[in-house]
Amino acid sequence: MQFSRWPAMQYFLLIPLATVALQLPVFAADLPRAEAPVMKVGDTWRTESISTKTGLKEEDITRTITGVSPSQIEVSVNNRPMTMTPDTNLSFKVPNAPPSERKYLSFPMEVGKKWSFKHSFVSGSATVNWELDAEVVSYEKVRVAAGEFDAFRIEYKGAFLNEGIPGVARTRVSRTMRVTNWYAPAVRGMVKGQFDDGYNPRDYQLMEFQLQQ
Repeated sequence: MQFSRWPAMQYFLLIPLATVALQLPVFAADLPRAEAPVMKVGDTWRTESISTKTGLKEEDITRTITGVSPSQIEVSVNNRPMTMTPDTNLSFKVPNAPPSERKYLSFPMEVGKKWSFKHSFVSGSATVNWELDAEVVSYEKVRVAAGEFDAFRIEYKGAFLNEGIPGVARTRVSRTMRVTNWYAPAVRGMVKGQFDDGYNPRDYQLMEFQLQQ
C-alpha cells in the first residue's frame, strides 16, 4: 500500500484591530471550525505509540475504513473489526449495557467548545470506566512523522475506575487521567496524542496515511 504525506490545510485567524476607544468584534466566520469528516472506504492511518516511561515502542496501530453508512462507520483496527459513530469515535461493546462511545471528538469543532463523557470498556476480564471533561483549547501547527498539520488541540481531564473482575475479590482502582489529542481536519483524524492514566503514560503520533478522493 502506498501512503502519502498530506499537505496541511491553511487557515488564517483574523485578529481584530484595537484602538483606545473602539475594538472591533471577532466574528464566528473568522475562527477555524471543522465539521465531521466524510470518511471513505479505504482511508487508512498508521499510528505509533511510545511509552514515556521507557521510551520504547508499545503499539503500531493500522486503521482502515471498511464501510460507511449514515448511522455508523466500520473500521478495521489491526485487522480487528470495530465500529465508529458518525463523529468518528470508536464504539465499544459492554456486557449488559448499550455500546459505549469513546467521545474524544465532538463536531462541529471549534476553539472553546466543551463537552463531557462517560465511557466503559472491558480490559482483560475487568470493566473499566472513564469520566472525562473535554475542551478544545487552541488551533495550532503540530509536526509528526507524517508531516506538519493545522490541528485542534483538545485537552481532557478526569478519572478512570477499574472495577476489577466480576465475582473475584479485588480492590477497585481509581486514578486521575489527563489526555491531550490533536485533531487535524486535513487528515480526517488525530495526528498526535498524549495519554497519562497514572500507570502507563504514552505518546502517540501519526506515521503515515492514505485518504481516498
